[in-house]
Amino acid sequence: MAKDKKEKKTEKKKAGTVVIRDDCLPIGGSMYLLYKGPNPFSIASKLTGSFQPFFRISSAGWGEPDFRWDTSGEPITFFIKWWVKKGLSAYSTMRFNVIVQGDENSQTKQGRFTLEITPSVEHKFPENWFSKGIFWIYHYLFYNKVRQDYIKRCREITGAYRELLKGEFGLLQSEEGKVFGVHKM
Repeated sequence: MAKDKKEKKTEKKKAGTVVIRDDCLPIGGSMYLLYKGPNPFSIASKLTGSFQPFFRISSAGWGEPDFRWDTSGEPITFFIKWWVKKGLSAYSTMRFNVIVQGDENSQTKQGRFTLEITPSVEHKFPENWFSKGIFWIYHYLFYNKVRQDYIKRCREITGAYRELLKGEFGLLQSEEGKVFGVHKM
C-alpha cells in the first residue's frame, strides 16, 4: 500500500488539452431537412451511403452511436444519430452530427422524418506547456485566419451536403425553426 502511494506521488501530471469548438452555422447551429412520404425509415437508413463518397472519408470516419426503433405503438417511431469526422489539419477536425427522427405507419408505410445536421470545427492544441505557448503565438499570428477559413469551408460543405440530400432523397428544407412534431425518445 505504501508503495502505491509513493508511485502516485512520483507520477507527473500532464497538461490538459485545450479544445476550441467553432459552430459553423450562425444562431441555432443546425440545419433541418424534412421528408414526408412513403418508406421514411428506408430513406433515412440510406443516408449512411452518402457519407463516405460525399465527405471523402474512410469507414472509420463516421459512426452510429444511437439507434432506436419503437414498434410498441402506431405509428412506429425511430431515432438515429450519426457523427461524421473529417480531418482538416494536425490541429483541426470538421465534425457533423446528423440526427434523424420520425415515424412510419406500419400498414401504409407512409410517414415523415426530420433530419438535423449540426456542423462544427474542433481545434485541439498541443498538450505540453512549452508547445502550447508557442502554439498560442502561432495561432495569434497565422492560425486564426486559417481557423476562419475552416469555418467558411465547413459552411460550404454543409450547404452542398444539404443540396445533395434534397436532390437525391427528395428532402425539403425546413422553414426557420419548423420541424415535424415527432415523439422525443
